[in-house]
Amino acid sequence: RPEKCTAALRRCLAGRSLSTSACRQHITGYKVIEQDADLAQILDGKDIARNIHSQLKTDLKAIRQARTPNVQPGLAIVQVGKDATVDVSVRTMMSAASEVGVNARHVQLSHSATEAEILAEINKLNSDDSVHGVIVKLPLSASTDLPILTILNSISPDKDVDGLHEVNRGRLVSGTISSGHIPCKALGCLELLNQFGFSLGGQHAVVLSNGDSTALAVAE
Repeated sequence: RPEKCTAALRRCLAGRSLSTSACRQHITGYKVIEQDADLAQILDGKDIARNIHSQLKTDLKAIRQARTPNVQPGLAIVQVGKDATVDVSVRTMMSAASEVGVNARHVQLSHSATEAEILAEINKLNSDDSVHGVIVKLPLSASTDLPILTILNSISPDKDVDGLHEVNRGRLVSGTISSGHIPCKALGCLELLNQFGFSLGGQHAVVLSNGDSTALAVAE
């Protein structure tokens, strides 16, 4: 760890280390850390996101004019309870959807909503022809423990645009994801690398993630 290496290096330089070999090890490690920091590149996706939004807006307009002028793509975002982080995410998604021409609907359910009530709401969205995509925002800020996998798997696989349904996850693992949906975080990571000209072919890549869906999708 950089902070431990730096602290040990300071002790070495101050003459408070008993082991010469330990000093040499930490000094070498410190140089490696400095070298890695110089080689690191921050990938800023803001400009790329703006370009993607602009292209999506153009593509959706062209598709509607050519094929379905009376149909507007619809997205339903289901939120259970209130959570500050989820609130920000929902607002961002609603704004982005509006920008590109998608009719986004925020379905806010109470923190006391039961499993049956949540499943009933999702079933309505599955049957609604004006809704083409459904997202259940996580974490669920409910007053009781809810079976998350059961709730995610209740979304129609065709409308599961977050790619978290077991059918879409199975397609991902089996290599038939072309007929399903890829988790958006994973797709965003790969697109970011692609836009900056990075190729993972033949490389040994390490995926760090706080959720298995993103890590699995990027790895696959």
